[in-house]
Amino acid sequence: MEVQEFLERYDDGERDFSGIVLKVVSLGETELSSINLSNADLSNIQMVRTDLRNANLSYANLNDCRLLSIILTNSNLSGTNFTNSNLKRANLSYASLINANLANTILQFVNLTGANLTGANLTGANLTGANLTDANLTDANLTDANLTDALFCHTVMPDGRIENDPDRVLTAEEFLRRYAAGERKFYGIVLRNVDLNGANLERVIFDKVNLSNANLENANLESADFDDTNLTDVNLSGANLDYTKWSGSNLTNANLTNAHLTSIIFDGANLTGTNMTNAENLTGSASDALFYNTILPDGTIKTDPDHAFLRKMWELED
Repeated sequence: MEVQEFLERYDDGERDFSGIVLKVVSLGETELSSINLSNADLSNIQMVRTDLRNANLSYANLNDCRLLSIILTNSNLSGTNFTNSNLKRANLSYASLINANLANTILQFVNLTGANLTGANLTGANLTGANLTDANLTDANLTDANLTDALFCHTVMPDGRIENDPDRVLTAEEFLRRYAAGERKFYGIVLRNVDLNGANLERVIFDKVNLSNANLENANLESADFDDTNLTDVNLSGANLDYTKWSGSNLTNANLTNAHLTSIIFDGANLTGTNMTNAENLTGSASDALFYNTILPDGTIKTDPDHAFLRKMWELED
């Protein structure tokens, strides 16, 4: 099938393209969410930043492809052949990769959070800097795979054991011990689900830290710096957030009710579903921030007219 016909049929509402042959084409930043490409031959294709979330590519042939920053969240990739393909910085979070063939693939800095890689062939794959939080690697083949700087957090390894990076996955106690000892800058650590209720963390610097589902209720975070930090579902109710910076951080569904928000910088932050009800003295800047169903201190709901574009950009970044 010619690429133009393929795209026109998708735009007209067709979603079932199982078994098609679409070779040596470039799709670029095309949205193809929820498409069915099972058993399709897509070898040598180029799909840079293509949106394929919730797609079915089971048993498709994607060998020797260039798939940089592709979005495949929640997609069915079971049995898919990715041999020798480049998926650098792709988002494969919560994808099903059961028995997928990823031999000799480039998976540098790929997001595999929650992905199911049971029985997958990762022989010779480059997983440098990959995020394997909550990934399932049961019976996967990791022979000669490069796992340098990969993040293991509650990762199920091929032999069934649970792997956590001791240097990056910290308990609340260990984190507070290091803070009390004078450490202020924390890079790339995981503090997911930790209880830091009422903690004094003034001037702490979190750079690319995972604080999702953490409890920071009534914490003192005055003048803290959150840079590219994951704060999804975090509880910051009643916290002192005066003079804080949140550049590029993800605050999706964060609870900031009754928090103190004097002179804060939300530039480039994702505020999807963030609840700031009754927050005090909201002042500062929010340049390029994503507002989508964001509850402001007075109870009004703010959605930016460009939210669809900005949300897609967040998917690409994640």
